[in-house]
Amino acid sequence: MDGTNLDKRSQIIRAAARVFAAKGFHLAKVEEIASDAGVGKGTVYEYFSSKKELFQEMFKSSSMFYLETFRLKLAGEKTIAEKLSQIVTLHLQFIDQHKDIGKILLREHSEIGEGLHQWMMARQEEKVSFVKGMFDEGVQTGELRPMDTEIAARTFFGSVAAVGGYMMCQEKDDFDLDHISEQTTDLFIKGIENG
Repeated sequence: MDGTNLDKRSQIIRAAARVFAAKGFHLAKVEEIASDAGVGKGTVYEYFSSKKELFQEMFKSSSMFYLETFRLKLAGEKTIAEKLSQIVTLHLQFIDQHKDIGKILLREHSEIGEGLHQWMMARQEEKVSFVKGMFDEGVQTGELRPMDTEIAARTFFGSVAAVGGYMMCQEKDDFDLDHISEQTTDLFIKGIENG
């Protein structure tokens, strides 16, 4: 697929996110997605065999973009606290910039299908595994105290997901992402106990 085709495919996926977010899966029409993308209906079907495939590819595309950004931003020498802060910031920025996809996921989860659900769970496990490895290394070097690193990684992502979910469900767009990221990371690293 050449660059023009990739751009057109991305254009259709972005339009699909907007239309599905506004209308929901069942009420959204391929014609509306095509119009929003600035292409003909036939062009949509050149890239996607059905509305459901487009719906599923929209999630895959956004998840892969998230993971690629995740890996790129975390490369290099940083402390664990800096890496965790970077993860929180990336996640919240992604939520902030892709609220439409998040809302679709909450509202239309039945349309995702078992195959895509399994695929998305595998991507989540990749992130958990990455952070678990980071925690394992931190325990070995003494940067972190001994702990069950898998539970720690899952707890971390659970916290980040809860904060992101809250943001996604709010109508306001003026969140102080730096403050939220700093507080989330600080609470995870230091806990809530005074002392």
